[in-house]
Amino acid sequence: MTVALGVAAGLRVWQEGPPLDFTPQALFMDAGPEFDLLDRVEEEFGREDNTIQLVLHGDIATEAGMEAIRALHAAVEAAPGVETVRSAATAVVVDGGNGLL
Repeated sequence: MTVALGVAAGLRVWQEGPPLDFTPQALFMDAGPEFDLLDRVEEEFGREDNTIQLVLHGDIATEAGMEAIRALHAAVEAAPGVETVRSAATAVVVDGGNGLL
């Protein structure tokens, strides 16, 4: 029985491909507003990845660092075709006092 199920599963994967999408993006895909937005973007621009992520290095916990992030956020938000910008400038953080979150 085990061998028969193994052969049947192997044939199915060989004929139809793996039943799961193993790409990193698939880990976070689900129904909801983000998925609907992705569908709209794919309809207009194709199935390429239309998300840009910036990784910043430096001391952003200072007022100068946050001002740089706010300026970058505003510049990206003002660019044509940009629908949504998320950054530390708009992140909601709960402050418990004494530097605790």
